[in-house]
Amino acid sequence: MPKKLEEGKTWEEIYEHIYSQIGYSLKKSEERTFKKWFMYREKLGFFFDSLLILRCFRIWQEIERNLDHFIVISGREGFGKTTLSFQIAAWVNPDGFELGNVCYGAKRYLEILSEKARKYRPDKNTESESLVLDEGTELLSRESLNVTNRSLIKTFFVQRTLKFLVIVNIPNFHMLDIAIRMHRVRTLIEVTDRGKYRCITGKGIPIIAKEGQVTKQVSSVKIPNGTFWQGYFRKDFPPMIDRVAYEEHKIESIRDMLETMKDDVIQTKMVSVSKVCKEIGISDDTIIRMIKRQEYDGKQIGSKWYLTRKAYDKMLTTKR
Repeated sequence: MPKKLEEGKTWEEIYEHIYSQIGYSLKKSEERTFKKWFMYREKLGFFFDSLLILRCFRIWQEIERNLDHFIVISGREGFGKTTLSFQIAAWVNPDGFELGNVCYGAKRYLEILSEKARKYRPDKNTESESLVLDEGTELLSRESLNVTNRSLIKTFFVQRTLKFLVIVNIPNFHMLDIAIRMHRVRTLIEVTDRGKYRCITGKGIPIIAKEGQVTKQVSSVKIPNGTFWQGYFRKDFPPMIDRVAYEEHKIESIRDMLETMKDDVIQTKMVSVSKVCKEIGISDDTIIRMIKRQEYDGKQIGSKWYLTRKAYDKMLTTKR
């Protein structure tokens, strides 16, 4: 485990050990840059295996070239998705990640993006940042595409110049919108147990995105050698994230998200699907399928489904 490697060794000795494992993957011209990059992260500590360190370095290189990178971390609750996401976010951007960059709703994410866009100047270097969308199910699934979340998904295709690493934590990769799965995910990590993961890159991701739709499982899809590896990580948060402060931030953010969703229902004057069913005499499932196919505008909030007032009026006119 990483902690055992760190005990009794200097950071320079840890670097030599890591380099002995992944140095063959570095070009001669990259070796000095990699060492400088690695040594700067001594203040963070050692969290995961050498291959994930190399992946973080490659992601950092992309972002420094004015690109962005999109990671999805999937896995069961309690396996450590949040912990791993914080570790990666910190290692890629040790000076561009803090508790305020952890989001639980589209509103906060769009606020961060808007603030950075206002400060952006083409002639000046933009500082890179890491953003974590924790509990991303409600944010990005096809079943919850309200107006705000549609706007959020659109930003994923235009935000490259803002130099963001975006990490989404979600129980199941196939809950994500198909456009995100197929075209924006550059790194897919499945947390298979506490402290253990499987990382998929390259051609493996679209194969899983397409073929895994039947079983809704990442592990059930056979992918080519060279597109994945298995590794491990520690249970510690990076030093810029206090665990108690994180729990308070999480509760406060979820409350704010729920209030926003509640207000959204009131402001758009949405009508519950159960009410519509009684009025026009069709089943809940029929209307829900219509919403999912985007034949009518609506969304799921909690365990209930709603139609917009406009969609409701349209349905009344059509069905009667």
